[in-house]
Amino acid sequence: MLPEWILLHAGLMLTAWVLVLPAGIVIARFFKVTARQGYPRVVDNRIWFKTHVVMQYAGVICTTLGLLLAWFHTGRLNVGMPHTLFGLGAVALGWLQIVLGVRRGSKGGPTDPAGMRGDHYDMTPHRWAFEWLHWGGGYLALALALAAAWSGLRLVNAPGWMSAALLAFPLVFAALYWFFSRQRWRVISSYAAIWGPTRPKPRLRLGGWFVSVRSRRTPPRRPGLVLLCLLLLLWVIWQRRGLRLGQSKSRPI
Repeated sequence: MLPEWILLHAGLMLTAWVLVLPAGIVIARFFKVTARQGYPRVVDNRIWFKTHVVMQYAGVICTTLGLLLAWFHTGRLNVGMPHTLFGLGAVALGWLQIVLGVRRGSKGGPTDPAGMRGDHYDMTPHRWAFEWLHWGGGYLALALALAAAWSGLRLVNAPGWMSAALLAFPLVFAALYWFFSRQRWRVISSYAAIWGPTRPKPRLRLGGWFVSVRSRRTPPRRPGLVLLCLLLLLWVIWQRRGLRLGQSKSRPI
């Protein structure tokens, strides 16, 4: 029987990375506009943003508590173990998302009491960098968290069905993305959700080249499928590593 602190550590991490944080991502991606909102007559629905922020803060706090719990009971962080490295990377990226969100810049536009000019409305380089770092860092954190979960199951010699059950998470995540992306009215950028589909989105000038940051009607992304492929690759590498270690231990000295 595993110690209670390990079960609590696993529970906090799984709650954060399998339930709370992914749900916040799905809400931010597909619920900027709701069915009863009356879009595009009614714009700038703030419910999705507030829900996303609350869930991301809650998830990062849960995963930080899980890390501190393990640190308190073991007295150290063994960075030579894959589980520790993956976990630290996921927690660090989680806090990076918090910092990026706080420093995302000003809003601007006709719905901002502060005035028209703003990082988001003008799509300044600051906002452009935030959007790509926030998007990429979030999905990378999910991949590292699942790798940490798999390596943690190996660490405690968990039965194989637990690893198989963990694989269901990216499958459900990919299925949700596929289902919601079929509803074209949900696939909308935050720019169009806040200021309407008819308002042209500024283009960003970088080094003399015009770069379109994002079209008003963004094509559906498939990060769930990419995440699944990445996790399968990590699982194969881990399996091969375990096989090599087993063969080396079985050799006569």
